Amino acid sequence: MKRLGLRGKMLVWLGAIQAIGLGGLILIVATNSRAAMTNVSYMSSQYLAKSYAGDVERRMLEASSISTDIGTALMGYRKAGIPRETASDMVGLFLDKYPQVYATWAAFAPNAYDGQDARWRGREESGPDGRFNPYWAGKDGNFVLDTALDYDSGTPEGPWYTEPMASGMAYFGDPETFTVNGETINAVSVSVPITEKGATIGVAGVDIEATSLEKTVTAIRPFGSGYAFLVSSRGVILAHPDPAFMGKPVSDFYTSEQIAAIGRATAGGNSYSFVRQSPFGARKLSYYIFQPLTFGEAGNSWTLALSIPLDAVLAPVRSLTFTIIAVLVGALVLLAAALWLLLGTMLRPLSAAAGAIRDISEGDADLTRRVDLRQDDEIGDLVRDFNAFVGKLQEIMASLKHAQEKLGGIGEDLAASSHQSASATCEILANIDGVRKQTVHQTNAVAEASSAVEEVAKNIESLDRLVENQAAGITESSASIEEMVGNIGSMTAS
Repeated sequence: MKRLGLRGKMLVWLGAIQAIGLGGLILIVATNSRAAMTNVSYMSSQYLAKSYAGDVERRMLEASSISTDIGTALMGYRKAGIPRETASDMVGLFLDKYPQVYATWAAFAPNAYDGQDARWRGREESGPDGRFNPYWAGKDGNFVLDTALDYDSGTPEGPWYTEPMASGMAYFGDPETFTVNGETINAVSVSVPITEKGATIGVAGVDIEATSLEKTVTAIRPFGSGYAFLVSSRGVILAHPDPAFMGKPVSDFYTSEQIAAIGRATAGGNSYSFVRQSPFGARKLSYYIFQPLTFGEAGNSWTLALSIPLDAVLAPVRSLTFTIIAVLVGALVLLAAALWLLLGTMLRPLSAAAGAIRDISEGDADLTRRVDLRQDDEIGDLVRDFNAFVGKLQEIMASLKHAQEKLGGIGEDLAASSHQSASATCEILANIDGVRKQTVHQTNAVAEASSAVEEVAKNIESLDRLVENQAAGITESSASIEEMVGNIGSMTAS
């Protein structure tokens, strides 16, 4: 396995420290950014819902504006005393001018327009009671005139008439199905009160085909994969991308708690959102936003709901996370490359010093080599100290060489002296050998002498005993002589 050099070790440690530090920082930033981006994504979805709701509101308020214009024009005609048939034709002109609506109409209270209802009984724009209520409907210039009041039903005056008359505010109805000139139409009625001196004397309005609203709603595709649906004030789905769900109560698809929460929020003019599995089509986890529609002074009537797959809502969060990870990886790669180059530059003098030491320890050991570096830092200090060390070592080696030369002469003298000493030593060894031989001879002679001495000792002992015996004999002889002398003396005396 290849040895990991100082450069590699420093890179590993510094890289690990940088990776941990930068990774921790990125993790904190990513976590906070993810939470912030999640909130931003949800908030952007809510703003998107308001934007789409604004489109629908503008469509309905445009219808309300057309109705107001019809009412204003009729009041002008009424004040000018213009007859009904001219006023009726004027109402039809609005239909020609605004092709986005299906019908334009008006309905006055009894005798409210010109006080001549009795005279106009049975006319096509007046009906059996003679009230002025022209109704123009049709498309592409094929317009027909009828009455706005439904005289065929038991209650000719529907909520489109009674509510504005009672409240003095605009009315935005739910889609209703009715027949015009033999054609069955599903349309939404928008009506406004016609007032004079504070009193409501009639209503003017337009009908918008429900299919037109459906196109507007189904064209809404939040985040490219979501969809929208429109809920009426009665909780009925007015428009949905899937026609199978239109006309069904929204309560069929949500819990009673969710329906109650939606109702409370939208009644206060606030949106309501939650995350749940989609009850429509593909069962994806989706983010739902119920945005109330505010139609001027009429307040809240309808609700626009957006369904956005959660993965689409959080796509910016995932993108941000991947971007942060990519930035982290890129930063670490760049940091590693920068550290590698920087460490290489910083450690190059050390490599030169290592090479010089290797040259000294191997081969010819050239002590004249120096590392050329002028760097004012620790590595520069190390290289200068290394150069000083090599210089000192060179001086030491020179001294050793000089000493070696002197020791060489001394060695030669010692060699000659050693030769002489060797000759003397050989002679001494020969003398020692002679002494050894003499010692052996003397030892043998000593042994013989020792035997002779022992014999002499024995003879001396015998002689000693003989002397002792002779001494004893002499002593006795002396005594005898003394006795004899004494006896002689006695004898002489006598």
